[in-house]
Amino acid sequence: MFEGADLRFACANYLAKQSNQLLGTNLPYTMVGWGVDYNNFKPATAAEKRELRKERGIPDDKVVILNVGTASVRKGWLELFYALAEVKKRND
Repeated sequence: MFEGADLRFACANYLAKQSNQLLGTNLPYTMVGWGVDYNNFKPATAAEKRELRKERGIPDDKVVILNVGTASVRKGWLELFYALAEVKKRND
């Protein structure tokens, strides 16, 4: 499909590059970033964060990590977990 398409779009540069590499070609493509609609998504206020923690029973001294993408090796999740374990070890 990638090779025969009239137009090629990719949501990640590496995906289009890998497609070209697999085909042994250098076909043109357009990057389409997914962006964030800041009218609907914005950082929570301190009061909202306190209320969310209370609703979900999350103590104030606990760290919360939110991922809205794919948790994968390529995105450095193992390194994140190793780093967090090291930080915890040093703080114990």
